[in-house]
Amino acid sequence: MCWFHMRKNVEKNLYLVEDKALHGDIMNDIETLQLSTNKNIFDIATRLFLKKWKNEDKFLRYFSNEWLNSKNGWFEGLATHVPNTNNALEVTNRVIKDEDILRERLVLSGFTVVLYSIVNKWSKERNPTLINSKKFEHQPLITLSAWTHAYNWVKLNKDVVSICNSETTMHYLLAGEETRITDKEIKRYENCTFNSFGHVQVCLLQYMA
Repeated sequence: MCWFHMRKNVEKNLYLVEDKALHGDIMNDIETLQLSTNKNIFDIATRLFLKKWKNEDKFLRYFSNEWLNSKNGWFEGLATHVPNTNNALEVTNRVIKDEDILRERLVLSGFTVVLYSIVNKWSKERNPTLINSKKFEHQPLITLSAWTHAYNWVKLNKDVVSICNSETTMHYLLAGEETRITDKEIKRYENCTFNSFGHVQVCLLQYMA
């Protein structure tokens, strides 16, 4: 589930909340839900989210039916180490529709001919021997700003607590400027002892696992 598209769809349905002043707070809370690092935290956080906004019946009915009861695979911890959006894939899809099939519905035999043409064109465009070839990046480009932020973060010299389980190792550290994390804080995070949605926000934004 693409987080970007999920977010856009939710924004389109915020009209179900009559008080426009609440729209920003609701979206901020949904962005917090998206940060859930596993299914257990996501389930607890969503229950507290629904409790917090229980007076917004129309919106919660839409949100529950559309994004909790069925398409609920939009939180970060569902699939780690993979992108949470598919924007790059969507761009490629649009290019194929606009430039190659001209948004026509093709029969399989006709699409096969077009497919061979697309592969041939893309192969030539990315031929490294050509002067104007499209460069295929083998590594992500890291900006100077990102390097600077990373360097400053490393200088904080944060404590990292590693806990090994049967097949995985979890690494815990505090976000922000804090450098030390206690066993009590780790246990509170692991046990998901959240008293309110506000507590969920503090934990998800403060602790990283």
